[in-house]
Amino acid sequence: MKPGHPDNSWDNRFLYFIINKSSIKMKECVRIIILFHLLVISLFAQTPKLIGPPGGTVHQNQLAIHPGNPNIVYSSTWSGALFRTTDGGNIVKHIETGFKDFWVCEIALPYNEQDFIYIYVGDKTIMSTNAGEKWDIIYTSNYISQLVFNPWNSDIVYMTRDDISLWRSNNKGKNWYEVKTFNQKLTRIGIASTDTSIIYAAADYAFYRSTNSGKDW
Repeated sequence: MKPGHPDNSWDNRFLYFIINKSSIKMKECVRIIILFHLLVISLFAQTPKLIGPPGGTVHQNQLAIHPGNPNIVYSSTWSGALFRTTDGGNIVKHIETGFKDFWVCEIALPYNEQDFIYIYVGDKTIMSTNAGEKWDIIYTSNYISQLVFNPWNSDIVYMTRDDISLWRSNNKGKNWYEVKTFNQKLTRIGIASTDTSIIYAAADYAFYRSTNSGKDW
């Protein structure tokens, strides 16, 4: 020890001991918090419940939840079967489409019509106004990949046809006109919920946007 410099080794050892203890306590607290969160998640996590379809042994290929009523759900299988529930899955009902030899490729539901359903099956776009009790053919085409309703006006519906063209109907599918033909394969289209004049179109290698209901892109 140098003259005039008190020996503070005991102070340093004591300080190291306090810091080390605090570090150990902090690690233990973090472990306890993590374990507590894991316990809460395991206690309150929902267990998935099988709700159908009845006798389901084939793959499901489409699922559509009604935008205005989440208890109404449609699903379809690769074998052409179509199912509907109106109570969130407690009761699942099979719906006949008349095209059981063809699988359902698309399901579309307007937001303000609980019994309206549009599906694309075989080469037909068919519509029902009474939840599938009766069907009407509204369009025939070799390939339709998507049907999308205007979120605020269910009279207006869009469809992608033949991979590259976008079509629109202003009267629930009775009449159609072509909006645009793209030079790439269309994969998805979407309509903004806050401003339905804004439409997005995703293609193979490009992303398109229209702010005037498809007049310009």
